[in-house]
Parts: sequence; structure tokens; C-alpha cells
Amino acid sequence: MSISRSKCIGLAAAICLALTACSVPHVMGMGGYYQVADPYSGKVYFTQQIEREARGVVEFLDDSSDTWVSLPEGQVTTITEAEYQAGRKR
Repeated sequence: MSISRSKCIGLAAAICLALTACSVPHVMGMGGYYQVADPYSGKVYFTQQIEREARGVVEFLDDSSDTWVSLPEGQVTTITEAEYQAGRKR
């Protein structure tokens, strides 16, 4: 293997690692604002803490009522801080 090829592989590995490290907080539900809609009741929740279970259940802390909610088919949308603040005041 040539030196330039090994440098290219090393660079690709570094880029992959950097992209993974940046995306992990979003997958885990950290570092953002979320709107979670319950398709059955029509109720909408606002949260900054969300967990997605392997079985498809969405669990989160409802910031309006300060209680943990578990929805089997919650529809999660990433929103802005302004939308989050406005939603909490409803």
C-alpha cells in the first residue's frame, strides 16, 4: 500500500468519526427542541429530552406538565427554540 493511499484511508476514517460524533446527540435526543404528536389523541407535547426505544416507542419528558410520557407511535418533529417556547405557553 502506498503512503498516499494510507493517508487517504486515514483521512476518510477521521471524517467518518467526526460525522458520527456530531450526529450521536441528535439520535439520542440531546441538544434540541422537539414537538411530539400523539396520532390517536391529537395531543401535542413539547420537550428537550427524548428517547426512542428499539421497539418503536417514544419516551420523553413533557416540559409543560413535567411528567414522563410514553407513546407507542409518537410523531417527533425537530423544532426551533421559538416554536418550543410558543408551544409550551399554549
